[in-house]
Amino acid sequence: MLIDDKRQASVAFKQQGYPTTLFFNASGEMVASRLGELSAATLEQILQKAR
Repeated sequence: MLIDDKRQASVAFKQQGYPTTLFFNASGEMVASRLGELSAATLEQILQKAR
């Protein structure tokens, strides 16, 4: 979890709104993002695709 008070991450990852969840793989590459509320089902779906 990151609180981006200075909005540096928002600019770097081209965030368009709040809340935004960013998903990174073990190599540190962003593999997915989700704008808006994140349900348990959606979280599981994105994690399955990211693996």
